Amino acid sequence: MDPQEFAKLVAEGKLLDLQDDTILRCDGTQRRTIARAKAEHDLKSQSFVEMLTDFHDELLPRHGRSTEDNVLHANKKLGSFAARAAYETDKLSRTALRVSFIALAVSIALGILQIAIAIIDLCSS
Repeated sequence: MDPQEFAKLVAEGKLLDLQDDTILRCDGTQRRTIARAKAEHDLKSQSFVEMLTDFHDELLPRHGRSTEDNVLHANKKLGSFAARAAYETDKLSRTALRVSFIALAVSIALGILQIAIAIIDLCSS
């Protein structure tokens, strides 16, 4: 595909809606850009319900597509679903780690406060 034509598609945000015949005219770098746009869309903007719906939709019979093609396309959606689950798990793990560090800092502060109170109590008696 002509680089200017592709740049126009990128600028207009139409990479997710390209037909197969258009994608076939793209070179390797352009196809990689399309794949990245689709991956980012799957990871960040779709809910799990939408992704699961896409998966099941790909398995439904279609005119001009064999059952094997349907399974192939469904597997791509399943891969996106698994990647999204891993992405969300990673985010949750990072949040849990931050909360753990905050809890540790609060525990240390409370321990120091208790020691300070005990020392003050011993000195005053």
